[in-house]
Amino acid sequence: HHEAEVTQMEAISGKKPMAKYWMHTGFLTINGQKMSKSLGNFIFINNFLKRHPYQQLRFWVAKNLWHSPIDYSEGAMIETKMALEKMEEFLQKIKSQKSKIKITIQNSKLAKNLLENVKNDFYKNLADDFNTPKAFATLFDFIKETNKLLEEGAIEKKIATQIYDFFEEINTIFDIIDF
Repeated sequence: HHEAEVTQMEAISGKKPMAKYWMHTGFLTINGQKMSKSLGNFIFINNFLKRHPYQQLRFWVAKNLWHSPIDYSEGAMIETKMALEKMEEFLQKIKSQKSKIKITIQNSKLAKNLLENVKNDFYKNLADDFNTPKAFATLFDFIKETNKLLEEGAIEKKIATQIYDFFEEINTIFDIIDF
C-alpha cells in the first residue's frame, strides 16, 4: 500500500526516488526550554559528538516522531545510550549462538514467528507516516521475547543469523548500531 503511494507521488512529481532523506521537523527544546543564544542553552553538534558517538544522536532523533517536538537533556541521552547498548548486547548474544543446542520444534517455530512478526510490524509502522517510535518499540519487544529464548538456549544458529541480518538491514536505513 505504502509503496503504491510513493510510486504515485513519484509519478506526479516526476522525481524518482521521491525522497532520499527524512528530516525531523518538530520543535527542538533543551531541558524543556526553547533553545536560544540569549539563554546560552544550546549545544553545537561538533561539541556533542566529542562526548557521544554519532549513532546516539541519530537514534535519539530517529526514535522520536518526525513531526513532534523533541526535548534534549542529558537524561534523554543516557536513555538513548542504554537503549542502544541493549540492542548491541543482544546482537552480541545472537552472534555468539552455537549450533549445537537442543532445539525443540516448538521453540524453533516460536523464534521463526517472532522474527516474521517483528519484520512485518517494523516495516508496517515505518509505512504508517514513518512512525519510528512504534517501529522501535516493536524492536525492543522482540529483543525482550528473544532474550528469553536465548537464555533457554532455544535459538538455532540459522534463525540467529537471520535475526542478525535483519538488524543489519535496519542499520542500512538508520545507521544507529555500532556492529
